[in-house]
Amino acid sequence: MNSRQQTILQMVIDQGQVSVTDLAKATGVSEVTIRQDLNTLEKLSYLRRAHGFAVSLDSDDVETRMMNNYTLKRELAEFAAS
Repeated sequence: MNSRQQTILQMVIDQGQVSVTDLAKATGVSEVTIRQDLNTLEKLSYLRRAHGFAVSLDSDDVETRMMNNYTLKRELAEFAAS
């Protein structure tokens, strides 16, 4: 999973539902690229796609919880390791 996909997933988890347009604006890429990323994330079972939106799975599985605040957790881990 690349950093853009991590950003997308974090936004969806935080907001519950995010439009393709909003995701494109937030990440600075085209809506086509966002749709490709959403397809990838849906295949990995991180989120669900709806017409024009990405929707959180509201899941308590370990992989979904790992992605909550992923950036912050990664920064903390890097700080702790330094």
